Amino acid sequence: MAERFPGSYSGLTVKQAELLSFIRSEDAEGRTPSYNEMGRAVGVVKSGIHRLIGALAERGYITRAYHSQRSIRLTSPADGNISTVPIEALLAELKRRGVVLATAS
Repeated sequence: MAERFPGSYSGLTVKQAELLSFIRSEDAEGRTPSYNEMGRAVGVVKSGIHRLIGALAERGYITRAYHSQRSIRLTSPADGNISTVPIEALLAELKRRGVVLATAS
């Protein structure tokens, strides 16, 4: 069974949380990353990104428009907790677990 995140990310696997964090950081800079960029950031092949995106959409963290490039939009899940989780807390949890995030060049 996949390892799960605590707190507001408790329903997400580590890879889902990593991807959500990356999408949030890109959104803060006014960009929507491509699937290839997301794959490089979290160390997953493009087909794996499709599955992770689907899982995040099912859980209400993002929405996506089909047949449109870079159409992922952040939303607040039903419980509203995502907006209260500081990115620093997520990054600290990833570091604690030994996860190394790729940096954009």
